[in-house]
Amino acid sequence: MKKSHFIKNLEEGKIIETIFLVVEKEIKQKKDGKGDYLYLVLRDRTGKISAFMWDNFEKIHKDIEPGTIIKIKGSVHSYKEKRQIVLQNLEIYKEEAQLKDFLPSTDKDIEFLFKRALEKIDSLNNEKIKNLLKKIFTNPEYKPLILQVPAAKGYHHACIGGLLEHTVSLLELAELILQHYKDLNRDLLLAGVLLHDIGKIWELDTKNFFEYTKAGRMVGHITMGVQLLEREAGKIENFPPELKDLLTHMIISHHGELEYGSPKQPMIKEALALHFIDLIDSALKGFDEIMEQENSDFSYSQQLGRFIFKTE
Repeated sequence: MKKSHFIKNLEEGKIIETIFLVVEKEIKQKKDGKGDYLYLVLRDRTGKISAFMWDNFEKIHKDIEPGTIIKIKGSVHSYKEKRQIVLQNLEIYKEEAQLKDFLPSTDKDIEFLFKRALEKIDSLNNEKIKNLLKKIFTNPEYKPLILQVPAAKGYHHACIGGLLEHTVSLLELAELILQHYKDLNRDLLLAGVLLHDIGKIWELDTKNFFEYTKAGRMVGHITMGVQLLEREAGKIENFPPELKDLLTHMIISHHGELEYGSPKQPMIKEALALHFIDLIDSALKGFDEIMEQENSDFSYSQQLGRFIFKTE
């Protein structure tokens, strides 16, 4: 695919012929009530864009569902400061292509990030915590998912490897916090960082455009993280119950407030520190991703509930 045809590089007024992955499809009624039109949300590894086909879609649309790769010809327009494509023609793309080619991936070296996480685990002093984390991060069932899943569906680090990138970023932020607040328990804080989002390996599905799994919707990553902790800590002889409670608290309080999905608010300094560094990293990364997707210096963030500006 030409770089100029990547979604983030599309220019208003250009005619493009390229391939995209269909994420959403809907038949909608025209505003004048005279007939229907085809509405699609398309994506490549640089982002998503809305597309419209006003006529002559009746035959082809029956073969198109989310997950279909299509070849399109259309013109790029802007509506309410957002780019969109008006489709002139579309067809099913029949040549070989893989879903992962259309999903964003971290630009960081995944193996390096994983090595960095293991180095932090090896640096811990508490042998029970170190043993627990090694069992989780080197488990052949969990490791491939840790390397692959995003940190979120769309807000921040929404890319293949996003969870690991986010986790290692928090480890580095935690080390900076520990240099300033020297009474914080390093082992507990770093363990909280490594475990706080671990349930996302089952909450989000890279096979379905980073959508929530059924268990992800019904149970959620906080509960699934606690379940994993209970299961793996139970395999370690004489794992201290109080230590397990502290690690559980780090997981269940990291969203900070009850209205944000935390069953408990942070009650210890390490949990409070985890909440704020998690908030910093997710908000700033989300800021950058919005700017990249909108290709603008001025955009509205639904997550932050405000307009945001990119400075030089």
